[in-house]
Amino acid sequence: PPATSTPTTIPTATEAITATPTTEPTSAATGTPVPTSAPTVTPALTGVEGFVARLYTQVFGRNSNASERSYWVNKINNGMTGADVARNFFGSPEFTRRSLTNDQFLAVAYSGFFNRTPDASGLSYFKRLMANGTTQMQVINSMINSIEWATTCSNYGIQSGGNPSSGMVNFATRLY
Repeated sequence: PPATSTPTTIPTATEAITATPTTEPTSAATGTPVPTSAPTVTPALTGVEGFVARLYTQVFGRNSNASERSYWVNKINNGMTGADVARNFFGSPEFTRRSLTNDQFLAVAYSGFFNRTPDASGLSYFKRLMANGTTQMQVINSMINSIEWATTCSNYGIQSGGNPSSGMVNFATRLY
């Protein structure tokens, strides 16, 4: 049976984020738990700090501490884009140690980038690409260039670092 956890609250000076980890299977490669969906986030933080806290919760499946958030907030405030931060999170040893299957990776990516579960057609599309050799980082770059990611970043007041029009160009090119 799946393990359950009680919510954990990490207070900051005036705000808190509460995450409730979901039931998790274990990774065949590492034997460590792998979330089947993102933890529930109560977003008490807003702006750049809220963006960073959300990535920790949805990409790593854990809460961030004030020092971790401060590090990335400073990076963003000094010119790093949402795309730069996302690539760092998804390319980090903490993430890659999770040894996720393609389905698990896509669930985490959709949650991290779009704050939702994958839609059936999008999931099918990316699964087909990955089955034919597309890497996780290539999927990430595709998501970074989406209008949905640009909107997510805009909602937190940061630059996305993506090129949403490239998706339209690629779509149009495939038509010919």
